[in-house]
Amino acid sequence: MAPVGCCAIERVEIAAKTDMKTVSFEELPGLAGQEIGVSDWLVIDQARVDAFSELMELPSSKTIAQDHLKLLLTMLAEKILQITDASRCINQGFSKVRFIASVQVGSRIRVRQFLMSAKKSGSKEDCLLLNNRMTVEVEGWDGNPCIAETLTLVYGTVS
Repeated sequence: MAPVGCCAIERVEIAAKTDMKTVSFEELPGLAGQEIGVSDWLVIDQARVDAFSELMELPSSKTIAQDHLKLLLTMLAEKILQITDASRCINQGFSKVRFIASVQVGSRIRVRQFLMSAKKSGSKEDCLLLNNRMTVEVEGWDGNPCIAETLTLVYGTVS
């Protein structure tokens, strides 16, 4: 079982989501145009910002660096959707990213995932390119500090 998205930075931990949406590879195209789910809330504390800054060799601050928000977006997305029979998922990055506001230390954030498309990629029958819109929400805010479109290659099981 492979979660969608790939990010293996051990020092920035995120707890597993208990109500992750689980689908098969064949079901993915049918989910296009739908909201997939919402991650759990994550508190952005100073220790998390400091750990990320140290990892990336950046000076620490009281607001999240934009790269930190992109990383968290990817990691939170891994906790929303699980594809039961995918042999692998490869994060292809971001096609669009818009930072609208910074997130302050002490805020709680979550990610809302909307599957824009799931299209066959190349000549392989067992490969789909997922295009997701990921919206970061901050508890108590009316707007969104970050909206991004992510691309993920998903491979079905090899027969």
